[in-house]
Amino acid sequence: MFSSGSGRLMAAAVGATGAGVALWYSQGETQHARNWHSNGHLKYPASANYPDLSKHYNMLKDHLTPGIYARLRDKATPSGFTFDQAIQCGVDNPGYPHTKTVGLVAGDEESYEVFAELFDKIIDDKHGGFKPTDKHKTDLDSSKIVGGNFDEKYVVSSRVRTGRSIRGLCLPPAACRAERREVERVITDALAGLSDEFSGKYYALKSLTDKEQQQLIDDHFLFQKPTGALLLASGMARDWPDARGIWHNNDKTFLIWVNEEDHCRVISMQKGGNMKQVFERFCNGIKKIEGEMKTRGWEFQWNPHLGYITTCPTNLGTGLRAGVHIRLKHFAKDPRFRKALKVWRLQPRGTAGEHTDVVDNVYDISNSERLGKSEVELVQLVIDGVNRLIEIEKRLEKGKKIDDLLPAEAKA
Repeated sequence: MFSSGSGRLMAAAVGATGAGVALWYSQGETQHARNWHSNGHLKYPASANYPDLSKHYNMLKDHLTPGIYARLRDKATPSGFTFDQAIQCGVDNPGYPHTKTVGLVAGDEESYEVFAELFDKIIDDKHGGFKPTDKHKTDLDSSKIVGGNFDEKYVVSSRVRTGRSIRGLCLPPAACRAERREVERVITDALAGLSDEFSGKYYALKSLTDKEQQQLIDDHFLFQKPTGALLLASGMARDWPDARGIWHNNDKTFLIWVNEEDHCRVISMQKGGNMKQVFERFCNGIKKIEGEMKTRGWEFQWNPHLGYITTCPTNLGTGLRAGVHIRLKHFAKDPRFRKALKVWRLQPRGTAGEHTDVVDNVYDISNSERLGKSEVELVQLVIDGVNRLIEIEKRLEKGKKIDDLLPAEAKA
């Protein structure tokens, strides 16, 4: 899956910056301000330290066994990230019967190799049958998109977002302060090299003025200190707001979050229904950022099996969520609505995010898949699905039947 060993990690840092060598020490040497880990549990048999998952509803409970725990509990990645750190968020957060969470995070790129016995099972489950031998497809050629300019009577806004991680640096659950600051430096240096449509400004959260903070709130750009179970239990909120920040271009259509759940969150968005234009900007922008990074010796974490590496296995592959805010006054009341979306591999949410209420009949509709399909395929899937939704809504407005527009599985 990946090349491993601390030598590769150190080489990645040395190639990028001399200061990078001081970011971590491995193979028994001192760890700098890491998230929790110790070897105390190794004094006891594995059975004595096995987590109590008897009341859990997450994928960790479904796939972790005493045997897997016994085989992995004394393993650590070259950066020192342990198996117990990887599963802690799932131990601390049982989940709910109707909302099954993953319960597992990566602390670095090598986590997916060192702890593959568990990660592979959960990835296969979460992504609907993605085997350790499968290959992911990456395609950021926006010219392949067909259609994607929607009727703005229905589509209020369009957005494409993803997460990216920088090779050679630990992911947020394991990053020390120095690494987190290095992530910020690498990304902001790259952003400073952009021009034209991608000229913009970076706002460090720890030094925001009251005026800047209010403007970011008004623009709906500001992200707050995490309160969610995943980010807190896995250590991603440590040292907040140190080395966290927001960058956006002057047009406010291209946005970067630094050091939240992933090293960076990349978002292309605009009002109206031109999803094709949003995706074109997304592809161009993300290529330009990595191009600037590569001139300084850095690159994003990617491999042929899992695609782009992210902290949570949910977002592996493309990490992409392409979505629209769409007004569905009629079809959303039909009992077949959610069944049809599931068949079309689309996910409905409230416009304020997952598990939020729908206001004024406006839904956030996006792709439900991340891994195994390319960026182009997923965006086209959303475009095709939204076209169907608009056609259905227009028919219902006229009192006409929609049976021929629905998948057979939704009619059952």
